[in-house]
Amino acid sequence: MAGEKVHLTKEKETLLITIYGKALESRLPQSLLKGHFADKAVRSHLARLCGRQGTRKG
Repeated sequence: MAGEKVHLTKEKETLLITIYGKALESRLPQSLLKGHFADKAVRSHLARLCGRQGTRKG
């Protein structure tokens, strides 16, 4: 799986940007969206891309 290329359609790229933005916003102390599921999904996905098992809080 290392070095595997991911090809996203334009629609999926747009969705990824939206989810990532929601995840970042949910980390703010005064978060309005409370997108904790988006944050968990992004952290999990990034962990897999980096070859880590599990996610790191903080």
